[in-house]
Amino acid sequence: MNLAAVGALSPLNQRQKGANGFALNLKESVMPVPARFRDFADQCARMAQHAQSSDDQVVLQRMAQAWRDLAAEEERFEQLVREADDAFGGGDEDGGLAKRLARAAEFATRRTH
Repeated sequence: MNLAAVGALSPLNQRQKGANGFALNLKESVMPVPARFRDFADQCARMAQHAQSSDDQVVLQRMAQAWRDLAAEEERFEQLVREADDAFGGGDEDGGLAKRLARAAEFATRRTH
């Protein structure tokens, strides 16, 4: 597989290079996780259309499906968090489980970039 092509269509913004050579685009860092995963799936699907071999095409199509599956799983998880928030008093002084998890995810994102 041509990794240069994968990098060229990558969701990572190559203009803002960090220690590992890449950093997330600001637009993507504020997108909901399922939307980002679907964006990654769409990019894999586009790369599959331009793959030079059928093996590469199959791999990219599988990657696209894996990103779609992850998006669906994340949506199910977010729904469970909302339900837990409702069931266990999400109105506490911290703002509930969903808000605490969102703050933790934001903190983790900042630590990795």
